[in-house]
This record gives sequence, C-alpha cells and structure tokens, in this order.
Amino acid sequence: MYILYDIVYTCRSIPFIPPLYRASGTGKFTYWAANLLFDFTVMMFHILILIIALAATDLTDFGNDNAADILLCGILFVLAALFRFYVISFMVDDIRMVQSIYFYGNLMIIYVLCVAWIQVVFQASGGDVQSPAAAVTTFICVMLDPNFGLAMFILFKRNFLGGTSMYGGVEWTLLLPLFLSFLLMLGIFLVI
Repeated sequence: MYILYDIVYTCRSIPFIPPLYRASGTGKFTYWAANLLFDFTVMMFHILILIIALAATDLTDFGNDNAADILLCGILFVLAALFRFYVISFMVDDIRMVQSIYFYGNLMIIYVLCVAWIQVVFQASGGDVQSPAAAVTTFICVMLDPNFGLAMFILFKRNFLGGTSMYGGVEWTLLLPLFLSFLLMLGIFLVI
C-alpha cells in the first residue's frame, strides 16, 4: 500500500501538463477522453488485424468463437495498456522519452516475465499450467505487463501446453488479472 502511495505522491509532485493540453484550451476531461477515444480506436484496429491474420492462418484455433474470445481479451488488453501508458506519461516531461521508455521497457519486461514464467511452469511445476505456483506467477506477470496476458491468451487458444484441452480453458484465468491491471492503472490515473 505504501508503494502505491509513493507512486501517486511522486506523480502528483511532477508538474507535467501535456503541451497539447495547454495548447488545446480544453478541459482535462475533454482532453483525456479524446485521447482515449483516438488511442482506443487505433489499438482496436490493430487488434482486429491481428484477429484476421490469426484466423486466416488457422481457422480451427483462431476463428469462429475463438476470434470473439480474442477480441474480448484484446479490449481488456487495450484498456489496461492505454492507462498504463498514460500513468507513465505523467512521470516524464519529454513525450519522445516516454515512448522510448515504454517501447524498450516493454521489450525488456516481457522478456524477463517470459523467462520467469517458463522457469516456474517447467522447472517448478513440471509443465502444469494449473499448478498453484504457475497460476500465481501467471497472475503476477499479467498484472505487471498486459502484453504478457494477451500473448498467453492467444497461445492458450492455440492449445499451448494443452491449455484448452488438458486444463479446460485455462486462458480465461488471464482475464481477471488483465481486468485488475486496468482497474489499478485507471485508479492511479484518476488520482494523478
């Protein structure tokens, strides 16, 4: 709890007002609502292209109902990722620096999370993605990076490690941490 307070307190002490916000002459709500609408539309367009590409390559795993499932996960991913980016944008004055930090930081974080997840699932759990250690690790990884949640959801739809056949839809357990990640970032954003 103290860590969250420190993050919020640090973010509030940074006198960052986006240059476009100052130049636009709009209110805070209008500025951020327009940004959210635009960013959400662009990211959902990319999610739809991903779904079409996946369905075109393998209709049995990624088409029909599974396409709708990936769309639902994609919506949660987009919301969590957008508010995560907005929160990070408050911490740095230069928007180019924020984009670089977010892009390269995501690459580094997703690599570390994947290595940690693979170690827990294969070394500690013997490949059982339903084991308590694997479930806790998956939950933490998705909370730390929504990209991990979307990637794992798509892999489990492909029956990665028997996620859909052996474990009866283990991919649905990824939606809760994605939703909680969205709520956490939304809460921090609203406090800032």
